[in-house]
Amino acid sequence: MTKLQLTEIRNYLLSKKLPIDILIEVNDHFVSQISDLQREENLSYEDAFEKVKTRWNFEFIMVRKNFFSSKKIPKIIYEINKTQNINNFKKSFYIVLSFIALEFITAKLFPENIYLLILSLLFIVIAIYPLRMISLYIKQQRLLFENKRKNPIINNFIHPLLSFVIGFSLDQMMHYPKNTKHLIYDFINFGADEKVSTAMFVSNLFFGIIILTFYVYAFLSLEKNVKKLEKYNQFVL
Repeated sequence: MTKLQLTEIRNYLLSKKLPIDILIEVNDHFVSQISDLQREENLSYEDAFEKVKTRWNFEFIMVRKNFFSSKKIPKIIYEINKTQNINNFKKSFYIVLSFIALEFITAKLFPENIYLLILSLLFIVIAIYPLRMISLYIKQQRLLFENKRKNPIINNFIHPLLSFVIGFSLDQMMHYPKNTKHLIYDFINFGADEKVSTAMFVSNLFFGIIILTFYVYAFLSLEKNVKKLEKYNQFVL
């Protein structure tokens, strides 16, 4: 395949608004499939190129990025992002369940003072979370600007900051008992009483898992976007 033909393929894929990382991968598929058609079906480069373009037409249809955005992206990017979002939500949920399980085990195995000490240390880590979120978001926007010629498409099914706000808002609407730090410890060790009923404990646990899942998802989305954008620096147009 000539240099001119390779340039034509690359320019065609650039016209489809593919981000540079996906473009390079798809470009390899195009070159390989065109070469296979020329060899196996004895087609000219032009005919093989048109046939491969037809095969890929569906992947390049422009669709809405997500329910919350009017921006349109190629179908192939939408499918990649959808898979990543599902994986992010699953990972966030599993992380939260692990955290809750750790809290249950700690409440059961350790005396109250040790339990509260461990919980306080965890709260300190959680308190740093909003600052880390802001730092990641600023870095993401800077990398987007630096790589704007490479058609960067970040994966925000729910904007990470919106996800954080949703989690924070739900947290503020929750009706916690005044002695929140002792909620799990008291229930695990002493059962339900007039202060903490079973219904209250279950509802707080359920909504707590939802809130924390939104928080973790927001962080994972931003972190993945930043890592993806950092890799863009190795691609030269």
